[in-house]
Amino acid sequence: MEPSAKARLLHWCGLACLALSVLVLFIIGPLWERLGVWSMVLWVALGITGMLLLQKGPPPDVPD
Repeated sequence: MEPSAKARLLHWCGLACLALSVLVLFIIGPLWERLGVWSMVLWVALGITGMLLLQKGPPPDVPD
């Protein structure tokens, strides 16, 4: 059964959020100097959002 386009979009948006959270970790030093504790809030929010979006639907290429 082919997953819906919405599930596919949610999966890719989740992966994008997780990629952005990794990018934030690479530049956490300069972000900390500018944003302070909000840089950690940003990192956690991106990670949580990415994981929630990944759990909303099945990955696009995995059969049931």
